[in-house]
Amino acid sequence: MNENITAYSAKFFSHIPKDWKLEPLKTLVNSDRKITYGIVQPGTHDSEGVLLIRGQDYMNGWVDKTKFFRVSPDLHKKFKRSTTTAGDVLLSIAGYTGTVAVVPDWIKEANLTQTTARIACDDDKLVGPYLSYFLQGDDGQLQSKRYTKGSAQEGLNLEDIERFVVCFPPLREQQKIAAILSSVDDVIEKTRAQIDKLKDLKTGMKQEVLTKGIGHTEFKDSPLGRIPEAWAVLPLSELVSRDRPITYGIVQTGENLPKGIPCVRVLDLMRPALSTRDMIRTSEKISHQYKRTLLKEGDIMFALRGEIGHVRLTDESLVGANLTRGVALISPNNTIMPRYLLWALRSPVVRSIIMDGVNGSALQEIPLGNLRNVLIPVPPEEEQARLADTLDALEQSKTQSERKLDTYRNLKKALMQDLLTGKVRVKVDQKESAVA
Repeated sequence: MNENITAYSAKFFSHIPKDWKLEPLKTLVNSDRKITYGIVQPGTHDSEGVLLIRGQDYMNGWVDKTKFFRVSPDLHKKFKRSTTTAGDVLLSIAGYTGTVAVVPDWIKEANLTQTTARIACDDDKLVGPYLSYFLQGDDGQLQSKRYTKGSAQEGLNLEDIERFVVCFPPLREQQKIAAILSSVDDVIEKTRAQIDKLKDLKTGMKQEVLTKGIGHTEFKDSPLGRIPEAWAVLPLSELVSRDRPITYGIVQTGENLPKGIPCVRVLDLMRPALSTRDMIRTSEKISHQYKRTLLKEGDIMFALRGEIGHVRLTDESLVGANLTRGVALISPNNTIMPRYLLWALRSPVVRSIIMDGVNGSALQEIPLGNLRNVLIPVPPEEEQARLADTLDALEQSKTQSERKLDTYRNLKKALMQDLLTGKVRVKVDQKESAVA
């Protein structure tokens, strides 16, 4: 172990292979390009200037080059010390502290803001992509958290980054590990791009098919704009059951009872999957007092506050549950299909009407009276089914891609835990072999 390393306890360091090294990051960087941050005051945007890398440009994958801020060439020269080139490792030192990226090949030269540190590796000791994965892994993130200081504005300073202890194998093994993890990243990025395309397609389809339908040639004017001749426009109050008008749920749910009646909150509507396990539970007595909002299959739950207008459809797993004060019950009648109404409420044209009816500033909410008056485009029943099927298929494709993305992310996490600690060794050529 390098004698410059101060005592540090991390999750895996005590189990690394004998031929791996532990060294402080300060000894692993290019001697001519010390760890540094960038420009403090970037000034005004210079359309012909030098790219300036901000945290927002790499936090969730690299943004398009056209979205970058540019600084004047003179300012860039003044901060020559923080010039970045392809392959440099970036570490966020303020804001989302500990976020890591590698400068891509298409950025030949750029500069940084003061919220990002540049780490240029000594190529004879450490491979940049390997370091980026190490810093993303458990030991790297533990050290980022350990050294982060401040309360109002947390951050890392450069001296502490230099103290980071890096665990690494011989160079060729570093390269192989980085290549394996990079291939998983490529799949993750392609899957993320596919999800983004599906989101854009779904947004466009909601706007298109929920106002123009499919295959129509005759249109008419309406309060919602031009719609197919065969369509109607009705207020939401005329599309619900007479015996179950639009209303909100339980005002005071009382004590949370382990075996009580589950109650859906706005918070629950926002979860990826609705589950009664996550819900608060009220007594049967209180729930019975609000039996008007006991859920039936096909009911729509509508967020009246918080994420206003967020809607979910009740399936059989929620039958018999109740709602809280922040959630409204919409029980469709025979005029409209629940699945179609769900999509109509999500459409841009209807969402605009919903948001126009919102009251309040600190606590915004749409009153029931305004919700009841929201106008809905209503096609014939057969077309409602076709439109709902089309949008359901898009949603299902997006959900499947999101599940794949979760799978790939979990795979990457597991591989990082194994490969970055030497628990699993990779094979390299005979000149510098490693145990398989």
